[in-house]
Amino acid sequence: MRDHIRARVGLAQSTVSAYMAELGYMRARSSACWARTGAGETSTISVAATRARPTAGRVTLAGVDVVAHGSLARRHLGVVSQVNTLDRSLSVGENLYFHCRFFGLSRREAKQRSSDLLESFDLAHRRHERVDRLSGGLAQRAQLARALAHRPSVLFLDEPTAWLDPQSRLALWELIRKLRERERSAVVLTTHSMDEADRLFDRVAIMDHGRILVCDART
Repeated sequence: MRDHIRARVGLAQSTVSAYMAELGYMRARSSACWARTGAGETSTISVAATRARPTAGRVTLAGVDVVAHGSLARRHLGVVSQVNTLDRSLSVGENLYFHCRFFGLSRREAKQRSSDLLESFDLAHRRHERVDRLSGGLAQRAQLARALAHRPSVLFLDEPTAWLDPQSRLALWELIRKLRERERSAVVLTTHSMDEADRLFDRVAIMDHGRILVCDART
């Protein structure tokens, strides 16, 4: 069963059109999209993640039209951006727990899932710490854990290492490698770093002026 992400996007005054018909994915298959600044990759992720509406075209995710059925589509996706979107009034553990509850897990299930993720992402010792006290690298680690909490079919990583120092970037790379091995989510990463795309993924697409120029797997 193969799902394609298809979108033609025109946001605000932007003239960028993003067309990702070639960036298909199979369940548990992952891809990286390398692009220069302003190429349209973030706009495309925004539409696929139901954060923006396309001016034309159609986007399907796990067989669900994200425009017509946004709420249903969001059950199948997780998103990590370069901006910290954690609830800063809550602790690390509470961010994960309430995310689980929001997606329908029972109190018992949410407590267990959040505890498992805290252990997996080496955040157990930060469970009760407020997220506004976390370093950039730890915050991204917490965001990644939260995005996976409801076991999405596809995980979008939109330039997640953009503002990290080299040590934090390497640590996050290792976490991404591990989650690809143990989680069933397909992962789509956007990045301006060809080195990052090449290190983490076997399938890489190159995007410019809103279009996929090439998309292929390494041999």
